[in-house]
Amino acid sequence: MVKEWVCRKSCNECCGNIAFPKAVFEKNRGKIQRPIFEELELDGEIYPATNDGVCVFNKADCRCAIYPDRPEVCRLYGTIPDLKCPYVDPRGVARTPAKVRRTQREINKRVTAQIKQIEKMRVD
Repeated sequence: MVKEWVCRKSCNECCGNIAFPKAVFEKNRGKIQRPIFEELELDGEIYPATNDGVCVFNKADCRCAIYPDRPEVCRLYGTIPDLKCPYVDPRGVARTPAKVRRTQREINKRVTAQIKQIEKMRVD
C-alpha cells in the first residue's frame, strides 16, 4: 500500500512557472495568488510568468489554489524518475539528508545534460 503523499511544510520548490491548458487557466483565473509580469499563449496553453519564478496558483502557505485542476506535470512530480522530488521518494517516504543531497546532485546533472542538448540543437 502506498503512503499518502506528504510534502515538506512550506516547500514549494517544485512549484515553478509552468504552462497550463488554456481552459484550466481561464477557469481558475480568479484564484491567481501572485502578480504575473508576462502571460503568453501558445498552442492552447497559457504560460504565466511571475517575478519570483513561483507558480501563479501557489498560495502563501505553499499549497496549491487549484489542486483538483492542477496540470499533469504537478500530478507526476515526485512519482517518476524524470521528475524526482529531492525530499520525498516516490512512495511518499521522506529522504534522509544524505539522500536529499545525492538526489539534488542527480537532478542537477540531469538538468545540466538536458540544457547542453538544447544548446547543441540550437547550434546545429
